[in-house]
Amino acid sequence: MQGRPGRLPGRPPRHAHSQVSCLSFTHNITSARHRSSPRSTARRDARALPASTMSSLQALVGLTLLCVASRAAAEIPIPDFIIVCKRTDPQVDQCIKRSVEELRPHLVRGIPAFNVPSLEPLIIPEIRVGESTGIRIRARNVKAYGCSDFKINRLRVDLARNDIEMAITLPKLYILGDYTVDGRVFLLPVRGAGQLSGNMTDCKGDVHLRGTVSNRDGVDYLKYDTLAVRIAVGRGSLHLDNLFGGQQTLGDIVNAAINSNFKAFFGELRPSVERALSQEFLSVANKIVTSVPYEKLFPAS
Repeated sequence: MQGRPGRLPGRPPRHAHSQVSCLSFTHNITSARHRSSPRSTARRDARALPASTMSSLQALVGLTLLCVASRAAAEIPIPDFIIVCKRTDPQVDQCIKRSVEELRPHLVRGIPAFNVPSLEPLIIPEIRVGESTGIRIRARNVKAYGCSDFKINRLRVDLARNDIEMAITLPKLYILGDYTVDGRVFLLPVRGAGQLSGNMTDCKGDVHLRGTVSNRDGVDYLKYDTLAVRIAVGRGSLHLDNLFGGQQTLGDIVNAAINSNFKAFFGELRPSVERALSQEFLSVANKIVTSVPYEKLFPAS
């Protein structure tokens, strides 16, 4: 779908509306000035202009300058690390792959120009492990490290449908949070609270984006409506501190039991992790693509 080239809007959405308001208000002032100045066959000296007309002219000039200044301030140039890919390029898949790989290191510290925060760490509000494992664990304010270190193994794009599929690898994920636990392990009642930590390696993920192109102020922009992440973990371990009030022996028994059945535990953790990754990656993608006209991101030639 082809868009029309246009100036880049500013990050705050109100800029685009302010430009329209400026133009409309300028037109209204101009119209009012003409209405207030009926035609006359007599020659009029500039010094004889009514005060109301002079005020309108001054307001028109001032507002025009203000509109030009605000429009210039609203423009955001495309950063050098974003590779522009032509949609007619037969190797557009590889081009977009390179563009994402160039973008990835900048996600570690964030991208202020697009109001993109750092992905390190990724905050997961809550993780729950339910009854199917025999023990209920609830972790809050979980921080996940390593999310920006993904590697793209395969990428397929369909620009006509605004559809992208990727297969990625996350070499390492480390999580840290505060937990409460209640349940039984080997018929032993387990209750407690403390810090949860987890290491996961060789994580494989499938990412699927679906988007639409819509017109805003006469310019086409891409927006991704959905982004789904599905992940699988090669190896992993969890550790719960302060079990049984800090009794080391009993705590080690419970942690060993959890890790001997890690795949079942991760099956419970996975929906929360996938949801957090999906939401954050979707937010990052849209903060970038909705700020740059489609024709500038994917020009025809």
